[in-house]
Amino acid sequence: MAPNQYAFIDNGRDVFLLTLSSVSTVVFGAPTVDAAIAALLEAAPPNTLKGVYLINYADFESFRRPVEALKKAGYTNIEAIDIFELSMASFIYDLPLKCGVGDAVIVCTCLDTGLSATVLQKRKKGWQIVLINAEPSKALASYPSVRDVVFFEKESKQRQALIRKTFPGRKIHPSVMIRQELKIAFVRNRISKGDLDGYDVLPYCRYDMLLKIGDRKDVIFISDKVPPFTVSKEIDVGDAPTVEIRANDNGVDLVKTFKFTSTKFRVVSITVSVDKTLVPQVSLKTIVGLSTDQLIEEALNKAMGFLDDGNFAGFEDMMNRWQKHKDAQFEAAKKGASDGQANKQAEAIGATLPKQLSQLELNSTPTTILNFTSDNRVLIKADETYTGVKEVLAYVLLQDGKPPMIGQQAFDALKKNRDSVFYDLTRLLATDFNPSRPNPAWGFKTTRNTDGKVVIHGGGNVITFPIVLFGLVVKSTLLYIQKHMESDVTALGIRLPVGSVVSEDELKTISQRIGVDLMFLVD
Repeated sequence: MAPNQYAFIDNGRDVFLLTLSSVSTVVFGAPTVDAAIAALLEAAPPNTLKGVYLINYADFESFRRPVEALKKAGYTNIEAIDIFELSMASFIYDLPLKCGVGDAVIVCTCLDTGLSATVLQKRKKGWQIVLINAEPSKALASYPSVRDVVFFEKESKQRQALIRKTFPGRKIHPSVMIRQELKIAFVRNRISKGDLDGYDVLPYCRYDMLLKIGDRKDVIFISDKVPPFTVSKEIDVGDAPTVEIRANDNGVDLVKTFKFTSTKFRVVSITVSVDKTLVPQVSLKTIVGLSTDQLIEEALNKAMGFLDDGNFAGFEDMMNRWQKHKDAQFEAAKKGASDGQANKQAEAIGATLPKQLSQLELNSTPTTILNFTSDNRVLIKADETYTGVKEVLAYVLLQDGKPPMIGQQAFDALKKNRDSVFYDLTRLLATDFNPSRPNPAWGFKTTRNTDGKVVIHGGGNVITFPIVLFGLVVKSTLLYIQKHMESDVTALGIRLPVGSVVSEDELKTISQRIGVDLMFLVD
């Protein structure tokens, strides 16, 4: 056996043994990858080779399958070459480009859908693929200083004319898409760690990682990096039971699935490592794992903390705007109707809901009462010293890292932030609420956790709960009342429609956070 011998497997079917000066064929056109590797095992067992090189042509599985089969057969030093690396090297090989480090070249190909541009940028150790199959306008916008454009020499005259028109003022180079004689030279260049006379294209991993987290998606971008590398990304996966990772080449090839054995709300770190085999290896580590009750407590602390710090600026203004709106409706009703009709309309505008209220019978009724209605209002009843508005809107805007907005401002935000404004609180608190049958007008989504708690999913990966929204509305309204009433509020009565429930433990939790006793009232 020759010293310093390597194996070269082309497209999983053709197997060669080579050194820096010789090449011999082991098998040509093997029916399968396994058959090709079996032939290699017979001709050159693992202990007789310094390494195995692969050129892969197709999808993610076509990369992974031969690598895993070679490892199973005992070959450990494996390096893969993406056919795209070889193709780009073939395009620019031996052209008079005269480029320095940082300069870029566009390789233009013609597809049925139009022109496609791939950008190569010169690095110290070779050319890096930095943009692939992009619109020519995007390539030029990203790399406006490009002087050289390369295209396949056998394109039709019509397409060549289109290329010259698309890239005016650039030097146009006809070239060859795949130089068969360059394959062996390219592999030998990798073995000797050369620069292919200045035309080497650096290792390239074409796959970004597509993440499916429950019913939402995310991406870990890796195709802009030169292997070997390792990247990590922290992701809030919420209470999703699985995280599914696929290669983006066609969105079909599954890289790995992570299944969680317990129901928690998690922040995880996903790490993707790509070595010289070009096969991404993915791992997942839970950084934070919270039960539903823990997450509710954390969400309440965060939301209430914003209000404790005075971050409800504009709340009084929104209350005043709402009252002016109601006053205008009231006056319009009186003006546009007969006396009897006016009285009925005015009463309807200011009316409360029917007295179908819940839960605990109290011996002493608080003088300050919040009556939650099923049409997203909170009616305020207080003593004679109270000078504020009589009702507020029960809408809450939650966006990550920003103070919550409650009331009219949240309602106004519905147009632009439909998935971040939460309402229909009494329905969300209803004992018969079915999260799988939400209000079709909602921009947010609802699910029920395995512990029975309703979970609300908003835009920007915001997760909240009905009790958190209830607490925000109660506290912000209480703060407003306290600013417009001479007497202190030591107890606050709460009325909810029949069927809407807050547990005693949850009510106690809210009471502790706002510093006022909360009592459910029943008429």
